[in-house]
Amino acid sequence: KVGGVSVHWVSEELDGGKIIAQRAFEKSARMSLEEFEAKIHAIEHEILPETIVQILTDKE
Repeated sequence: KVGGVSVHWVSEELDGGKIIAQRAFEKSARMSLEEFEAKIHAIEHEILPETIVQILTDKE
C-alpha cells in the first residue's frame, strides 16, 4: 500500500547504512508495476540530488 525511497550512507551491509532521507507515497490499487517503478524513479531523481546539496551545504 506504500512505496518509498531511502537515501543512506554506504556501509559494508547491503542497505545497512544510516538513513539520511526518506520519502514515501501511497500506492493506488490500480497502479501497475510499471507505474509503481516510474514513481520510485521519479522520487529517486528528486531526493538524491536534494540530499547531496543538503549534505554539502550543511553548516553544523
